[in-house]
Amino acid sequence: MTALIFDLDGVVADTSAAHYRSWQKLANDEGIAFDPTANEALLGRTREESFDIFLQGRVLQPSDRAAWLARKQACFLHELAK
Repeated sequence: MTALIFDLDGVVADTSAAHYRSWQKLANDEGIAFDPTANEALLGRTREESFDIFLQGRVLQPSDRAAWLARKQACFLHELAK
């Protein structure tokens, strides 16, 4: 074996609050209703699955989808750095 990958998010590092705040910021920016109950539906899912739930049926062009996910990730990283 030459490499080993660990997924520590949510196991060793509790990042749920940072994820919530970053989803909330994106929701506020885009006029999407989002609260702690909506956030619970995202827990334990992949980023793509979470995003589909977050969009609440909205359909985005691939470029917009990528841009929104990049904004969410940037906000998440900012939250972690606090």
